Amino acid sequence: MLKKTIWIPLIILLSGSQLFAQLTINGESRTRGFANYGFQQLPAKGDMIGSYVEQRTRLNFSYKKDSLAEFYFSLQDARVWGESQNSRDILTGIYEAWVKFYLSKSKNSSLTIGRQNVGYDNGRVVSDGDWNNWGNAFDLLLFAYELPEYHFSLNWGSGLNNLSENYFQNESNYNVDYYKYLSYIWLNKKFNENKTSISLMFLMNASQKADTKQVFASGDSTISHPKTIYSFATIGTFYSVNLFKNWFLEGDLYYQIGKDRYGKQIDAWFASAFLSKKIHENLNFGIGYQASSGTDWSDPKHSSTHTNTFNYNIFGMEGSTFFGELNYFSSPENSMDAGLRDIAGGIQYYTSQKTSITADFHIISLDKPYLPNGKKIDSYLGTEIDLHFDWNIHEDLDFGLLYGIMFASNSLKKLQPTTSAPYKNTGQFFRVQIEYTPQIYK
Repeated sequence: MLKKTIWIPLIILLSGSQLFAQLTINGESRTRGFANYGFQQLPAKGDMIGSYVEQRTRLNFSYKKDSLAEFYFSLQDARVWGESQNSRDILTGIYEAWVKFYLSKSKNSSLTIGRQNVGYDNGRVVSDGDWNNWGNAFDLLLFAYELPEYHFSLNWGSGLNNLSENYFQNESNYNVDYYKYLSYIWLNKKFNENKTSISLMFLMNASQKADTKQVFASGDSTISHPKTIYSFATIGTFYSVNLFKNWFLEGDLYYQIGKDRYGKQIDAWFASAFLSKKIHENLNFGIGYQASSGTDWSDPKHSSTHTNTFNYNIFGMEGSTFFGELNYFSSPENSMDAGLRDIAGGIQYYTSQKTSITADFHIISLDKPYLPNGKKIDSYLGTEIDLHFDWNIHEDLDFGLLYGIMFASNSLKKLQPTTSAPYKNTGQFFRVQIEYTPQIYK
């Protein structure tokens, strides 16, 4: 079926019809080689360096019909070299497939329907997921409106997920750690010749109550709750300001309220602020602070009905984007839902017009220094340093190297999957990447 899907547009293309004056075909090949000795998890005694290669290949088709509509679909294969085709078939096939209808001749308003990749601002709440190998794509109805003369944008998105056709609500079982219903509004306004940008986000997502277990003499039984839906809202802002010459400030502030999949009442927040300066034409420096609220496990009664843990990956945000490339904190569960505090900074030097070297650091601590058993630990988790080398070889060809190292504390060791393992004091990670993104036809 996939082979037919690929060949049909190519055959039509070769027909030479004037129909394809607005057809664009782009390709993407991104190959990454890894050597891991502590990626996402500290190495323990006896662990050996892991190595593998992952590759993502895409073929993107876009067709525009004057000011009426745009049709887009993207074919993708994303896998680890040597991986069985049958083990993760979902990663081979259609990545995006949508149609955009323009609601005005000026194209300042549109309605996009289908599976699409979306991301807003710095990707804190809604991310395109480009860091991972398969990317993020969501089934959405997306309305967009722009007033270019006023530098104003509005997006409204809504989604409804089911595993199959839903004839009755009581049959609509969607026990997925993800949203069943979704709706969001994003507003953005730019000021002062686009030197200042402020965005507002209101996102409401609803999930089915998590499965529960009942213990019987004959064995355990799992019970689904398709009729019970819990929802919570994420409300907040992102800002980016050119304070004065070569000084920049950006950050965000979000608040969450409602109920999670387990019926716990949510009262959580996230805040960040980063200050950067262009020191020289080839040199940039930045430093900042980010904090994600966590649950205080010193009060088990409170934490059984309430949570103060900010869920920062509800819609595609990746921990590696903000909390270090070794990805120790890809989800709140990695810190036992106790929240995070991070002092982060970096320096970037352009060695030429096409090459740059970047060094980033993260000093990470727990927001609440208690484990779920109520035991208090030292809040400091560790310090991570990431070194990047990037080379834009050609307009369509990029090469990169990345080395990251985590200097772990005893507290971070206690957050690892097996608390009894003799974990090492450092975790290390190396990646080499080459990416080619040609325009095949226009």
